[in-house]
Amino acid sequence: MSFKIKMTTATMAACIAFAAAPASAANILFPDYEEFKSHTVTGTGFNAELARQYQTMSAYEYQEMYDYIDAETYAERGMMAEKDITPAPFQPEEWDIDDPAAMKELQAARIELLGAMQKGAADIAPAQAANAQAKYDCWVEQQEEGWQTTHIAQCREGFRAAMIDLNEAMMPKKAEAEPAAPVAKIDPPKLPPRVELSRQVIYFDFDDASLTPGAELKIRELTASVAGLDDINVHVEGHADRAGPSDYNKALSEERAENVRNALIANGLPTSKLKRMLTDSEGESDPAVVTADGVREARNRRVEISVTGFEDKTASSGPANVASAE
Repeated sequence: MSFKIKMTTATMAACIAFAAAPASAANILFPDYEEFKSHTVTGTGFNAELARQYQTMSAYEYQEMYDYIDAETYAERGMMAEKDITPAPFQPEEWDIDDPAAMKELQAARIELLGAMQKGAADIAPAQAANAQAKYDCWVEQQEEGWQTTHIAQCREGFRAAMIDLNEAMMPKKAEAEPAAPVAKIDPPKLPPRVELSRQVIYFDFDDASLTPGAELKIRELTASVAGLDDINVHVEGHADRAGPSDYNKALSEERAENVRNALIANGLPTSKLKRMLTDSEGESDPAVVTADGVREARNRRVEISVTGFEDKTASSGPANVASAE
């Protein structure tokens, strides 16, 4: 059952009646929102930061989106946080989310967020940790509604950006060295050039962006091969064949790349060790096999995954093999 509809019959009736009620009725039907909306939250710890995040979200849902139920929900969570009772990130399974891929992505993201919390994120970087949790809850709530694709994307990308900021904030700071006597200037050693450490090509069925069992296996193998690496770049690039309109193929290749990216994260790609992760799409413009327009070609329906880093960190592992066509 949806998180939103776990309400008493009386509350549901009150919500229906609210549309015809005067604005002053908010303190009767949505008391937590009314009490919390103008309250000044003090403090700088994680719960205080989280309370302010929820306060902003509650006001937005009520005043801009006319979503009174979610406004009340965020107000309740904000009041809990201000009392130093930390609300856990939303459980996506408790929300009515129909898209299996979106559910899997949300579950993986929650694991990533909780992993950071277990490493002390709330104490080390309270503002960044609170922002990450708030953006995650926003993503879950918008994904259940399902129709405001722009808002879903904003919350999802906001969460991803917040996690990058959180991981950076949690990195150990270098201790300041004591002033030392002047020494002769020595040029720092040059880092070796980045090289491709691992590569996979994932193939897709015609007019389809879903991952085959063979593709999922290749993604798990690649994820395992880079699990011990640091300071890596990951490039995920989607492609399509020339059957169908070019703009459609562009969107299809983008969906394929996004599905592969999500699968990498869901299978444990160490995002805290990433220097950069880039996802893009080429549509039908960069075929592996050149064909005439309108021709189906299995080798062009693909996503290429490239992992680059420093060769001396992978002496024992070696690059992964390129996947064969599914």
